[in-house]
Amino acid sequence: MIEFIFDRAIQRYRYADSGKFVGAKAIENLTIKAIVQVEGDITTITNLLIEGKITVETWEDGTRSALKNLHTWNYLLGAGGEKQMSQSDYGSLGQKIKQEYKYLRGLAQELVEGKVTEAQLRARMAQYAASGGTTHELGRAKSHQKAGYFWEKRIRTKLNSCESCYRYAEMLWQPIASLPEAGQKCECRSNCGCYKVFSRNLTKPGDSILEQGFGWLGKLHTRKYGIRQTDTVRFIRSISVRSIDSAKE
Repeated sequence: MIEFIFDRAIQRYRYADSGKFVGAKAIENLTIKAIVQVEGDITTITNLLIEGKITVETWEDGTRSALKNLHTWNYLLGAGGEKQMSQSDYGSLGQKIKQEYKYLRGLAQELVEGKVTEAQLRARMAQYAASGGTTHELGRAKSHQKAGYFWEKRIRTKLNSCESCYRYAEMLWQPIASLPEAGQKCECRSNCGCYKVFSRNLTKPGDSILEQGFGWLGKLHTRKYGIRQTDTVRFIRSISVRSIDSAKE
C-alpha cells in the first residue's frame, strides 16, 4: 500500500517514505483508475439491466452506489485526503453527488417510459463515469482556497474545447473561486478537460513564472500566514468517509 503525505502549504503530495513529490501524472492516473473502475462497475450493472436480469430500480440503486464512491474518492484525492475535509467540503461534495443522483433519476424515468435506446444508455453511463474527473478538480479548487491562495487561472487540455472553455482560459488570472470549475457552465460538461492553476500572490500575477507564486515559490507567503501543515492520507480502493446522507434525495 502506497502512503502519501499531503503538504497543505504547497498543495502537493509527497511519498511518505522518501519525501519526494508525487508527480502530477501519478495523481492523474489515480483519478483515471477510479473512473475506469467505476465505468466497469456500472457497465456490468447496465448489462444486467439490458439482459433483463434486474429491474430499473435495482439498476438505479447499484449505479447510485458506484457514482457515490467515484465522486467521494476523486474529491478526497483533490482535497488532500479525509483529514483535510471540512464541513464546507462535505457540503460541496454532497451537492455534487445530489446533482448526479438527479441526472440518474431522470434517466431511470426515461428508461421506464421506453425513451432510451441501448446505445444512448451506454453513452450516458460513460458520461456519468467521466464526470469523476470534474469532481477531482472541485476538490482541488476548494483546497487551494482554504490554504490561502488568492488567484486562479483556467488551463485547457483539449484541442476541441467548447467556446465557453476558450473564453474562461482567455480570462487568465482571476480572484479565486470566480471562474467556473471544470465541467460547470460549459458545453463540454463531463467531458471537460480543463483544470486550474493557483497563486498566492498578494497582487494579480503576471505571465512570468516568478510572478505567479505557486509551488515552492509561494512558500514565503505560506510562512507569513502560518498555514503550513502536513497530513498523512492512505489511498485504498474503498475509502471510508463520513456519511453523506444529505446528498440522497
